[in-house]
Amino acid sequence: MSEAVPVLSTAYYPLSDAQLAVADLIIEEFVAAGFGYPVAAAAVVNAYRESSLDPEKVSSTGRYVGLFQLSPDILASEAERKDPRKNTRAIIEEATRSRSFMERAASSTHIPTLAGDFAYYVERPLDKAGERSTRYQIATRMYPEAFWENSEEALTPRAPKYRRPVGFIEDPENEPVVLLAVLAFVSASFAMLKIAENRRREWAAKSPVKEQKRQAP
Repeated sequence: MSEAVPVLSTAYYPLSDAQLAVADLIIEEFVAAGFGYPVAAAAVVNAYRESSLDPEKVSSTGRYVGLFQLSPDILASEAERKDPRKNTRAIIEEATRSRSFMERAASSTHIPTLAGDFAYYVERPLDKAGERSTRYQIATRMYPEAFWENSEEALTPRAPKYRRPVGFIEDPENEPVVLLAVLAFVSASFAMLKIAENRRREWAAKSPVKEQKRQAP
């Protein structure tokens, strides 16, 4: 049984025939590169966020061009960056270079989460955390029934289970920071307890009752 294809909804984000054709091209290229349909759909969400699926889109600075708003560092020729296939193939190469993204792509079929991961690890905008959340939300509207589960057979659409984007604490990359924060809190708590105990002993040593006991024959 072949893998089920996520259905792109235009109810929330109306798309022209030209935009839909570009979305089909992105799906085609990602699947040809060996990615599953959920990852391909996540890439469509990112292209929509980056360029509104416009291959000719140029950023205000003129540096970023095309579907995935590639810089000259990724694809030198502006003409090639405006070519939707070459632009898509270049971003696929970027995706395969990201070990973190590839691990997530191999373990998840949840399109909103993958869309956020694609932004965070592949597109890498300035506000990575904010864009991860934004693209997650866009994906829930572009693929409203695309909540998929892994199976040995086809990927079957399930009832929607809306999940919030991965937060700071849940992000594996932030685990060392969270651990250090916990250790610092525990250390500070022990220090405060020790100070309190020392003060209690000082007070007890100065207590009149203690003084009388020391003077008793």
